[in-house]
Amino acid sequence: MKKILLLSCCFFALPAHAGEAFQPRVEGNWRYSNDRSILMSEFWVPLAQDETSVFYGDLRLMGDNLDAREFNAGLGYREMVRSELFGRGVIGVNGWVDRRRTPRGTHFNQITGGLEWFGEAVDAKLNAYVPLNDSKTFTQANPNGTNGRFVGNQIVVNTDQTVREEALAGVDLEFGVKLDFMDTYTDQTRAYGGVYHFNGNRAEDVTGFRARVASDITENFQVGTRFQHDDVRGSQTYFEATVRFPFGSKKSFKKEGLRARLDESPERDIDIVSNEAVVDDGLNVVLTNTSTGAVQTVIHVNNQAAGGGDGSAERPYNTLAAAEGAAGANDLIYVHRGDGTTAGQTNGITLDDAGQKLIGAGVDLTLADLGITTANGRGLNANTVIIPKNSAGAPVITNGGGDGVNITNDNILVAGLTVDNASTRGIYALSLIH
Repeated sequence: MKKILLLSCCFFALPAHAGEAFQPRVEGNWRYSNDRSILMSEFWVPLAQDETSVFYGDLRLMGDNLDAREFNAGLGYREMVRSELFGRGVIGVNGWVDRRRTPRGTHFNQITGGLEWFGEAVDAKLNAYVPLNDSKTFTQANPNGTNGRFVGNQIVVNTDQTVREEALAGVDLEFGVKLDFMDTYTDQTRAYGGVYHFNGNRAEDVTGFRARVASDITENFQVGTRFQHDDVRGSQTYFEATVRFPFGSKKSFKKEGLRARLDESPERDIDIVSNEAVVDDGLNVVLTNTSTGAVQTVIHVNNQAAGGGDGSAERPYNTLAAAEGAAGANDLIYVHRGDGTTAGQTNGITLDDAGQKLIGAGVDLTLADLGITTANGRGLNANTVIIPKNSAGAPVITNGGGDGVNITNDNILVAGLTVDNASTRGIYALSLIH
């Protein structure tokens, strides 16, 4: 009984029969979908052969309209066998070295291995894909824009994102059957269904299914369609056509039966599968003072605000005097336009701490003008407008008993406001040079 079971699982080479030698050929393959068009050239060359086996080389060059390019170089071996379990068929193995340039310009390398069973009626294929370099990090513009805004006592912005592109390791498995009802019209037509899974490190895994139909109208011309779906790439439907040169170099299934399957093109994923993961989304990045490296503190004044504010963007002070009392060195006092009058802003202001900034809503805020930068140090041009000016005009301050703005320390910046009807000077900067 053990011997019977052992023999039933073994493959035996089929006896030799007359047949013309396998010939080298070139295949031109075109695949089209609504979002991607692919052109591929394949060079299939028998390196050693006999009546029931072939050792071959396969070279493929692929390009698409998304600026991706791929190169595959492979070797394979196939042999006609007979099994008590599976009947007559062709068993094969293949191995590949792959190199791909993605639309982002990333170069990935990969090795691929495949197992095949070609039957007269049923096929099975298994491929495994192992990346040799699996990721590259780059930056891209934030899709949400700069979106500068005041939050609490800070200014936050969106900067460039950090994105990691990964080549994914994975497998695919496929089974196929011959559609006998098409024999009247084609050399052979087969339908296939399968599943695939590709694993990411940071990037999301890609798991899905595919189905395809391949029809050799003649041994020289093949047409087909394929559909695949996964949660990452969505649904994709391709229509394809293949022409083989020189004519007659590919064996005809109708003429030679199972032996014609020895020189079929190996089926494998046309791409090194890759995906992207956002490592740093660049959202809500605080701005820092370039001199101190600390987060830039902003104290808000709005003469239309309710009393009892704390100087934050959400609860601004309603008097300039309150902001003056709260501000320290390197702080930024931001005066909103308010109601456009001097209400709450009639006693002027003294800037007596080094590095203070008094900025009104009558001027655009930029990194360069304010001496501030992003906490992550990237992603914005120094002249990018972070907070736009109020189109209605600048806020107005006055001082019926003295100077509108009195500057008594170093590195003070004043901009974007109107000083009106001060009793002495509008803006007075006291020299500290001794």
